[in-house]
Amino acid sequence: MTLVDEGTDDERYQFNTSLNKITVPSIGVNCFFNDTNLEGTLYTKKAPTYLSSSLAGKATVNSSNVESSDDFGPWPYAVDIRQSISGDQNVPQCFRIQANKKGDRITDGITPQPAESVCSCEYKNFA
Repeated sequence: MTLVDEGTDDERYQFNTSLNKITVPSIGVNCFFNDTNLEGTLYTKKAPTYLSSSLAGKATVNSSNVESSDDFGPWPYAVDIRQSISGDQNVPQCFRIQANKKGDRITDGITPQPAESVCSCEYKNFA
């Protein structure tokens, strides 16, 4: 992670990494989105516009005593997390799962998207 704009109201940590993401669109099928880009920004002073319902009543912005059952409490500041992947012949690679092992590759019903097409999902707790 890299600390950006240290000492300002916009101070934040940023990171970017690649991962192999697995989804399970139906029972007995795994789809692999290899080389998915995961990037995130964790602000250190910027308040979230809203808190998730799981945090409601447990955390207040700028609170140092956040309650949580995890080893680390919830991040009480603004967060922006994004996963993205470009289209390709092999995105995704879907397989039938048989006896907990990859079986036959599934290609029916999967239409490869062009490389300039990007699929992404984002979580952001501020406007």
